[in-house]
Amino acid sequence: MIAPSSTATEKCERILNQSKSYNIENSILSCENLIIDRLLASRNNMRLVYAELTNLLNEQQIELLFSLILSCAVDWNPQKAVSYRAEKKELVETNKEIALAAQRLADLLQRRDELHNYTGFSSDTHYCIINVIEAASANNYLYRRYIKQPLSNLRGRFDLKYWPSIEEVIAELASDANNAEIFATDSLTEASTISRRASKVDFLRALFSAISENSERDFGLIPKSFQLSDHSYAEIMNCALQLEPKQLVDASYVKRERQKQRAQLK
Repeated sequence: MIAPSSTATEKCERILNQSKSYNIENSILSCENLIIDRLLASRNNMRLVYAELTNLLNEQQIELLFSLILSCAVDWNPQKAVSYRAEKKELVETNKEIALAAQRLADLLQRRDELHNYTGFSSDTHYCIINVIEAASANNYLYRRYIKQPLSNLRGRFDLKYWPSIEEVIAELASDANNAEIFATDSLTEASTISRRASKVDFLRALFSAISENSERDFGLIPKSFQLSDHSYAEIMNCALQLEPKQLVDASYVKRERQKQRAQLK
């Protein structure tokens, strides 16, 4: 383990203070400043981390790494981890509701067609998907300017048998929602929500993913050889998240998570 030094601590704290001053001057990222204050207040715990960083990275790279730590602590803290999973669950439930509602609507539209065709009554309602598109786009200038006439010409050339019925379109929406697969739209979200239950390890997974995204392998600044110790990751996590004494993690905690990640990659 690299011995701590006052020079390394001063260098890293200067970078953190510069980031904090920039945020204050530009009235931005106040949440990140809260994390910076936590790190600055944890000087004794962070001294070994700073020594490692200055030994492995240049100043620009350290600045980048701190920005990754700050953003992950803001966006992937234990409280946010719970809310993200709640959002994912809500999306699943919403798709289920859409599937049921759309199928019910498709059935009703089918029944209305039957009533129109086999009874002595009708109603002045849309019967062609083109009519629906035109009515829905009445206030869309770009539609009226560029699409309305070409689409109208197509409708003139091809009668109803060439177009899907309204109920078929709605039924497809039901099928689409029913068969939808939920996925993360970015690698940090994917890495951090891989487990069903939220926990403080989500921060660690997000940080690993962020570092990987910003490594030289992906044309970033973090060297391919960069390998921070498990102890340093543990201290970063403890300080940045301001974990309670009973929640504190150690090097073995980080090591287990790294081993899990390697096993998943295999």
